[in-house]
Amino acid sequence: MQSPRVKLMQPRSQTVASLMKMCHFRRVHLRQRNSLVLCIQGLIRSELGFQPIGPNDETATEKKAREKVNKEAKIRGDRIYSSLNGKKLAKPLTDIDQSIYEYMLINCKGILDGTDIMNSDLKSKDKAIEKKTKELPECEWWTSHKGLSAKGLGLLTGDAGDIARFDKESQLWKRMGMAVIDGKRQRRVAGNAAKAIEHGYNSDNRATMFTIVSSLNMERNKECYADHPWFNLARDYKERKLAEGDRPCVAEARANRRMGKRILRDLFIRVNG
Repeated sequence: MQSPRVKLMQPRSQTVASLMKMCHFRRVHLRQRNSLVLCIQGLIRSELGFQPIGPNDETATEKKAREKVNKEAKIRGDRIYSSLNGKKLAKPLTDIDQSIYEYMLINCKGILDGTDIMNSDLKSKDKAIEKKTKELPECEWWTSHKGLSAKGLGLLTGDAGDIARFDKESQLWKRMGMAVIDGKRQRRVAGNAAKAIEHGYNSDNRATMFTIVSSLNMERNKECYADHPWFNLARDYKERKLAEGDRPCVAEARANRRMGKRILRDLFIRVNG
């Protein structure tokens, strides 16, 4: 008789299908939450005199002054928004900003309550995705790397679908927006339908990879990564690009992209090897 402690695992296809649906709902939910956040931030900045566009007859001096006001309004607005979210500030708000804070607290209560509810729901969704991802056999290998979480693998699977269905790693690269097409990086193409179809670029999928690599890079100084193939590849590639004349930020972005492709390749091998 099977022990009640033995967990019955779903077939891989069912686990992947569940993750894809869960990640879809999460993304829709996240977009709506972000929409509410931007709405509140926009209302705060308008109270602070933020003007994204000046009059048609605006002079260079007037434009410079407007941009200075906008920059200050953004900084002050971020502090007010942080206060609305209950975050403790290093310095208290000024009298004017405190008045705007109180005004927004009263007049945007429904939106603020909505974002709180959605944030709580997003946390629940993230936990559910993480739990479901642990049913995938490759999850143990993935999370053995510091900086790579079960949630990250779940989001990747939600975007890519079953990695076992790809015949080669280049198909996975293209699915996640990291392929090379006509000697150039895969990207969004406007004004050319045929090229757009050829590239098949999905910004959401690419954003997922950006987040995964960024999370991994936060652990780059750990001893376990001092001589790791992924980071050795990124370091060597960055040095090469710098020697070729790339700006540091460009070389860093290209190195991160190269490392992201290697992570996907190793994941593909782990699943299909």
